[in-house]
Amino acid sequence: MTRDDVPAVKRIESAAYQDAWPARLFEKELANGFAQYVVAVEETADPPPAGPLTALRRAMFGGTHERIVGFMGVWYMVDQLHLVTIAVDPGQQRRGIGTRLLLEVFDL
Repeated sequence: MTRDDVPAVKRIESAAYQDAWPARLFEKELANGFAQYVVAVEETADPPPAGPLTALRRAMFGGTHERIVGFMGVWYMVDQLHLVTIAVDPGQQRRGIGTRLLLEVFDL
């Protein structure tokens, strides 16, 4: 996860949890050496947002772009890994995204 991902992650967290973190806490976690956050992305063939750079974006990246559909966060503590949060966009649930995020823990 990068700082650029925070708005999408915040949107998903707010949809999933009533007591969602504010964006600044996600940004703080990115600087935490004992934490790691992973996002699940879906490549879409949807056109990028319209604007003066649309042609340039298509030339550079083709006709697809990625959309964040889920995320998870872990903390490393001594010899353990603690899953601290996981969420999937409500419109993308029941597609195995959460399962794939959990399986990603074994590769961290």
